[in-house]
Amino acid sequence: MRTFKLFKRLITLASIPQVLLCVSVALSLVACSDDDEIKSPVIETEETELVTVDTPKLFTALPTYVFSDSYPQSAEALLRRISNKTSSLDDAVTTVAFTDARARSLADADMRKIINLYLRGGNIVYVEPTKEGIASWMKHIKNVFREMAAEGSLAIIYPPFASSFCSRFVDVESDSNGNPLPPFADEADTDGVVCDAIALRGSDLYVVSDLDDVTAGETLVEEFDEETGEILSSFMNKDSAPEMPTDYVYGQHAEALVAWLNLQPEYITDREKLMAQGRKMLVTEMA
Repeated sequence: MRTFKLFKRLITLASIPQVLLCVSVALSLVACSDDDEIKSPVIETEETELVTVDTPKLFTALPTYVFSDSYPQSAEALLRRISNKTSSLDDAVTTVAFTDARARSLADADMRKIINLYLRGGNIVYVEPTKEGIASWMKHIKNVFREMAAEGSLAIIYPPFASSFCSRFVDVESDSNGNPLPPFADEADTDGVVCDAIALRGSDLYVVSDLDDVTAGETLVEEFDEETGEILSSFMNKDSAPEMPTDYVYGQHAEALVAWLNLQPEYITDREKLMAQGRKMLVTEMA
C-alpha cells in the first residue's frame, strides 16, 4: 500500500482585533462623523507586553462632575486621572461624565445643566454608549432643549455653540421608529457597545475605541498529499481567545483622552479672543 506524506496547512480566516487608540476632534456622538477626526498613535505591543500596571502621569484639574455609577475598567483609568471632582453639577463645572445606564435615566434638571455646560464650551464624556442608550439620551436632550428655548433659559453666550448643538442633537434624521440617527454613531461591536467612551466639546469629538471587543478567530486546517497536492481532509479549528487589555493599555488610552479634555480652557480662550477681535473690528468700522 502506498504511503502518503501528510502535513497541515493553516489558513487564518479571522484575526484578533488590535488595540487602537481612537481620538477624533469634531463633535458628534460616536465615531464616524462628517467632522474631522484625529486618531491617536497605536500603542506598540512590543513596548507594552511586559508592562501591565497603570501609573497615571497626566491629570485633569478641570472641575469635573462624575455621576455616581458602576464604571467599567476602561473608565476607571480615566477617573484615576481626574484630580478635581466636584460634589455637585453647578455652573463652575467644565466637564461631566456618565455611563450609558445614567444617560437613559437622567433627570430633566440634570439634563438642563448638561445642555448649558455644552453651550458654555464644556466637556461631556459618555462612557460605553450603546445604540439604544444614545437614542434615548438624544430624544431626552431634544425635548429638554426645546423646553429651555421656549423659556429663554439657554446659556447661549457664543452662537456657534448653539448651532453645533442643534446640528448634533436636534436637527438629525430618525429611523422608522423615531430613534435619532446621529452621524457620529457607529455600529455596536460584539459586546453591545459602540465604543469605550465618547467625549464632546463644541464642534469637537474624541472617541476611544472599544478595547474590550476581542473575539477568537478560526483557522482552516487542511491535510493534503505532498506529491499530488490533493486535499485529503479539512476542518475548522477555533483559535484560543485573545487576552483582554491590561490596566496599562487602558491607562494609555485614558491619558490621551485627558490631554484632549485639558484643551478646554484654551478652547474657551480662543473663542473669547475671537469674539473680542470681532467686536473691535465692528467698532472700527462704525467709527
